[in-house]
Amino acid sequence: MNMNITKEASMAKAYSSKTSLEITTEAVQIHGGNGYTDLYLVEKYMRDARFFMIGGGTSEIQNLIIAREELKDK
Repeated sequence: MNMNITKEASMAKAYSSKTSLEITTEAVQIHGGNGYTDLYLVEKYMRDARFFMIGGGTSEIQNLIIAREELKDK
């Protein structure tokens, strides 16, 4: 079985990186000023989430891959 999962992988990367950044940003806001210090792990989680937006291929690249694969299917 030969499956091309490029579009699905890009969709998963784009969704998970966007969602993790939204959630960790909200967590930092809930902690107020302490959310930006190293007293709480939410600061680290937000840095990690931002890294995954870049490290796994930028969101713009993921969106371009999704669009390319969509157009290829038509």
